[in-house]
Amino acid sequence: AYTDAQLLTLLAHDTDPFNRWEAAQRLGVGRALAFIRDGGPVQLDAAYLEAMRSVLRHPQLDAAFKELVLTLPGETFIAEQLETVDPQRVHAVREGMRQQLAEALAADWEWAYEAHRENGAYRPDPVSSGRRALAGLALTQLCLAARTSGDAVWPGKAYQRFKDASNMTDRFNALAALVVSGHALAAPALQRFHALFKNEPLVLD
Repeated sequence: AYTDAQLLTLLAHDTDPFNRWEAAQRLGVGRALAFIRDGGPVQLDAAYLEAMRSVLRHPQLDAAFKELVLTLPGETFIAEQLETVDPQRVHAVREGMRQQLAEALAADWEWAYEAHRENGAYRPDPVSSGRRALAGLALTQLCLAARTSGDAVWPGKAYQRFKDASNMTDRFNALAALVVSGHALAAPALQRFHALFKNEPLVLD
């Protein structure tokens, strides 16, 4: 029965990465459940946002771990904690939390993307995979932030990334960023994706 302050301390300082991840999950779930039960607006507190920022900017944590911690608990897991489930409310709350993380940490997401997007020739090793994952998450968050700011730069960069990607992971991450954010460029990106892979059922699946 950890307090919020104790969970924030574990997230910031625990030497076991799993404990840090679990602390982040518990912090996220706790806030989501409070928003769902209260029925009011979704407004993340400064302490939580600062904790997420500190993880993203931490110089010693690896990229794969950062991507896991900064991904909010899934809707199914949140719903499992409720006696009565309103799927639309669960979805709205999680999306609201994700949108606020995108906006509040916009400058940090930009740093994360620029610092991790270039990885040379494709390699399937854990370090490269982690860097691609964090860059993909950052790009999605930047496109989400652009949804409210009206900024056209990051959706444009995502579309260019989609077209220029040298591997499927980067291409799919850029496509997902446009689709998740509901940007108009998602439609031509999906058309282009289909044209490229229409003869490969496994890819389309």
